[in-house]
Amino acid sequence: MDRCVVLVDAGYLLGAAASLLAGEPSRSRITVDHAAVVAGLRERAELETGQPLLRIYWFDGAPDRVPQPEHRRLRVMPRVTVRLGALTRTDGRWAQKGVDAAMHAELSELARNRACSDVVLVTGDGAAKGVPTPKDLAGLGRVQQAPVPHPVPNATLRWSSDKTWSERGPGNGPDVPDTSGLPTLAQLTSAEQRWADREADITAVSGDPFEVGQVFARRWIARLTDAAHLQALSTHYPRVPHRIDGELLRYAARFGLLAHKDDQIDEHDRYAIRAGFWREVDARTVAEHAPAGD
Repeated sequence: MDRCVVLVDAGYLLGAAASLLAGEPSRSRITVDHAAVVAGLRERAELETGQPLLRIYWFDGAPDRVPQPEHRRLRVMPRVTVRLGALTRTDGRWAQKGVDAAMHAELSELARNRACSDVVLVTGDGAAKGVPTPKDLAGLGRVQQAPVPHPVPNATLRWSSDKTWSERGPGNGPDVPDTSGLPTLAQLTSAEQRWADREADITAVSGDPFEVGQVFARRWIARLTDAAHLQALSTHYPRVPHRIDGELLRYAARFGLLAHKDDQIDEHDRYAIRAGFWREVDARTVAEHAPAGD
């Protein structure tokens, strides 16, 4: 069926929007025009896939899975289906439970029923790791009892990764910008600096996720030997290049920011860590371009 479907992780989408607009990933810091968001998602999905929209699935968390006013508004919009996971509070932080699993299940069901030709997935990197590949989806689309082989569905998976749209199909990898020229903090840090950093982490860094991101960026920038690297990094905003992002999150893990269940950093904290990183990069970039005083 030549139609497209959009699967939206609302926690990721609105948290990322808050990070960009308000400087921190708290959804309460922004006012959301859900009708405009839905219209924008539909327009972009149809433009990118070249197919008419079948449906937008809006995945979100809610306390005890009880629909909130925004969920009720979304449910009456045409071609929108709301799927709710649990929203639990642990150590003062709210976290979604069951949303990723629900998205994976819906995606598999769409392929099994051959309901669409294209799927647009709006979610974070962590949630996307377990997403079935086009090969997986093709296998789900076959009817095993059929006397003759059925053609596999045209299961091309597209997703938005913060800034750019990518397509993953047979034989094609994600179109990721080249970041091989950017050094990691480990490559820029001497043995003496490494010991000094550890001492500072113990005595001077509180462990707040936003601050952790700032500290990492401050050290990376201060140790650069080529100012062009800072400008190159800025062009990737708002997505932290993969090799630097991995190092950033490993650094953050030292401060006890790992979730107890699966040894991964909570999604809310990841937003804050990256927001702190970009705040420091932005401040230094502005300083680099500020006119010199008399």
